[in-house]
Amino acid sequence: MNSIFDTMFRLGYSNDLHDHLKGLDKTCSDFTGTSVYALVFYVLLGSGLLIMFNYYKGFFHRPGFTSRRTWLLQLFGASAIVFALALIKSLSDLNSGNFCRDLRFDSSDCVLFAFTCALYSLLFTFLLSLVLKFLSIHHKRIPF
Repeated sequence: MNSIFDTMFRLGYSNDLHDHLKGLDKTCSDFTGTSVYALVFYVLLGSGLLIMFNYYKGFFHRPGFTSRRTWLLQLFGASAIVFALALIKSLSDLNSGNFCRDLRFDSSDCVLFAFTCALYSLLFTFLLSLVLKFLSIHHKRIPF
């Protein structure tokens, strides 16, 4: 089963973890399990959109928050949310044994997966902020 996640850049976590994250069930026969990739993707989109809209049009849309430092905190905040979710979800499956026993991965693979997700979140929120800055009155010059 091929998906968009097969073509995306990964920070070196194992192909076995990749198969588990795509939804390989506990019997190792089919991809009918819960896709962790889909869950993380939805949280990445939702948190990035929510945080950037809040920065450019919501609570942080005030002259007192027009600094690159505040903007960077927003970007890293969204990435931290995605990192935490990816790490917690993949580690909980590993610790509970909720995966196909033919797969071999460990906690370092889960951390690399979480870092990969955080990088994608950082990239998404950065690109989103470049679009949204033109809709803002106070933050037209943030990030540059």
